[in-house]
Amino acid sequence: MTLVLDINIYSTPIYKRAGIVLFLLLFLYPAINAQNNGSFTVSTNASVVTINEYFSVTYTFKNIKGGDFRPPSFKKDFLQIGNPSRATSTSMINGHVTHEEKIVYQLRARRQGTFTIPPAYLTVKNQELSTDALTIKVAEQKEGEDNAPEVFIRAEPSTLEAFIGQQILLDYKLYTTVDVQRSNILEESEYQGFFVQEIRRFDNRPGQVVEEGIPYTSKVIRRLSLFPQQTGSLTVTPFSMQLGIPKENNGRRQNLFFSREIRSIPVSTGETVINIRPLPDNAPESFSGAVGNYQQLVNINRRQLTTDDALTITITIMGDGDIKRVQAPNLSLPNSFELYDPKVLEEVTYETNGQTIGKKVFEYLAVPTQEGQFQIQPTFSYFNPDSASYKTLEETPYLITVRPGIGTRSNSSNADIASLSDDNIGPLKLDTRLHKQKTPFHQSPSFWILTILPFLLLASLVSIKLLKNRQQNIDPGLLRSKQARKMAAQRLTTAEQHMKAEQSRAFYDEISKAFLGYACDKLHIPRSSLSKDGLRQKLQELNIPIGLIDTVMEIIRTSEMALFAGQAKAEDMQGIYDKSLKVLAEMEEAL
Repeated sequence: MTLVLDINIYSTPIYKRAGIVLFLLLFLYPAINAQNNGSFTVSTNASVVTINEYFSVTYTFKNIKGGDFRPPSFKKDFLQIGNPSRATSTSMINGHVTHEEKIVYQLRARRQGTFTIPPAYLTVKNQELSTDALTIKVAEQKEGEDNAPEVFIRAEPSTLEAFIGQQILLDYKLYTTVDVQRSNILEESEYQGFFVQEIRRFDNRPGQVVEEGIPYTSKVIRRLSLFPQQTGSLTVTPFSMQLGIPKENNGRRQNLFFSREIRSIPVSTGETVINIRPLPDNAPESFSGAVGNYQQLVNINRRQLTTDDALTITITIMGDGDIKRVQAPNLSLPNSFELYDPKVLEEVTYETNGQTIGKKVFEYLAVPTQEGQFQIQPTFSYFNPDSASYKTLEETPYLITVRPGIGTRSNSSNADIASLSDDNIGPLKLDTRLHKQKTPFHQSPSFWILTILPFLLLASLVSIKLLKNRQQNIDPGLLRSKQARKMAAQRLTTAEQHMKAEQSRAFYDEISKAFLGYACDKLHIPRSSLSKDGLRQKLQELNIPIGLIDTVMEIIRTSEMALFAGQAKAEDMQGIYDKSLKVLAEMEEAL
């Protein structure tokens, strides 16, 4: 702010001149001096904490207004509780005006150890300021503390040993001895290596259990279906919540105007490690990827037909495993049938009895080439995790009768040769006039065209072969890197179509594939080793701005929550889509 004083000091009496100078010294100079002595600092209320203890990190802006504030990322080592709080104050002491603003982050450590919070940065009028780094020591919780918590949550999978493709039910269960009046999710779990579907209809009635001699009221607050997509030890990261518990009223009577105060308690599950085993090698020929408990329904549209007709066979597969892994069963038919590739008519999932059930319908088309009677017996094999063995479902054989069609020729008609008659002999030509002899074929233009044409074709084939060899010699990684922007833009176009059709799940799937595919192709990261921490580290090594990296990770995390945690919101799609277009353009420019 600029203060302009229009004063003719020379026409003013001497005593008034002295007052004006005193005003300038007491009020204007301290304000200007304060602006020139701005500071940007960081502090914490505790440098040593335990794993379950909350602490605050405060960034203080003294005599600094505006600017681009860029805080560090806390996600790797700490859990951020809610959004940061802001507080401002202005004071005047002996004519010195001080303006101060504070931004406070509430954090909790994820694990034991000594961690460093990187500096924060502030850009003001083309000048960059930074804070010092903070060192936080996280100590192990003292023995005897919280041995009997009044409330806690636990992640309880239906099994800790499973096969690839098997459905695992994961319950998040609340145990409490007090009245829980509200809850807020602080951090979702990550399910790397799993396909996740949220179950919305399940038994969430409270029950009574005893844990370490203490009676608790327990209740399932969330249930998920996990379908492992790879073998090995897969980890589900902790799930964190903030619960609201009424404070003791200390004799204060609750009435219409004074309700009980609520205290916040953070709770978190531990990591859940599930060991996923591969399927045995002795799979039957009719096995097509189904793992779980399944049933098969077969429908044949007709039992009698001719060689001019087509036979339609519909096979419906239903079970509790990962229905996406189920391929069309191998249908064994007699050699006298021509079988076409099957197609998928329907693929759906639904909930029943607190678990996910999948259904897939295949249609086969077969055309008989010979008449006769034939037997068709569809079979379907699946792997049963309970017995750890393959099971085969065999239908009762279907008897199919095939009769000759109208277009069928008898075998004798092909063996007969029509004899020539007198009518087959053409009439004698009586015209004896001479005609000019035609040019021989070997001297005609057609002959030369046909002669040169093979050489032209050979030269074209050689050129195409050389071009293919040249393309094969191009580094595939370099080729994918050049086409990364194009592929990501195509996926964003597909996402826009899903957004207009209000298909939120398909929209977030395309957004996730666009950014993960772009990162793999552009940064030469193998898809098998891609992780969010690895991606963040790679972008930091390339000196990508921190704010842009955080935006990219936020888009990926939002898409994963929408896909794997069932939090797809149609009203947020436009904002995510616009942000994705902007971020993709900025990433391409930065790289």
